[in-house]
Amino acid sequence: MKGIIGTSTYMFSLFPKKFSNKLKNIKLTREVKVRLKWIEHYLKTQNISKTCRYFGISRTTFYKWYKRYKKEGIEGLYDRPKTPKNKRKPQTMEVSF
Repeated sequence: MKGIIGTSTYMFSLFPKKFSNKLKNIKLTREVKVRLKWIEHYLKTQNISKTCRYFGISRTTFYKWYKRYKKEGIEGLYDRPKTPKNKRKPQTMEVSF
């Protein structure tokens, strides 16, 4: 990527032909950029083994992110919160004397 360190990368600069002008201003995190590189490399080579070896990732990791990308698009490549959806509610017992 050309540019000054710390500059934000936008969808349009990564894939100019694939995205319309509406998606020009979506900011990408560093992790999303890396995951997009994985998918772009796979689409270019059509070989998952070579892609995983090249980037030093497991096939499981690649399949996880590729499945999310196919289902949700770019938004699927963002990290999800690690907190559980349903948190345990504390229970208190009433004691009578």
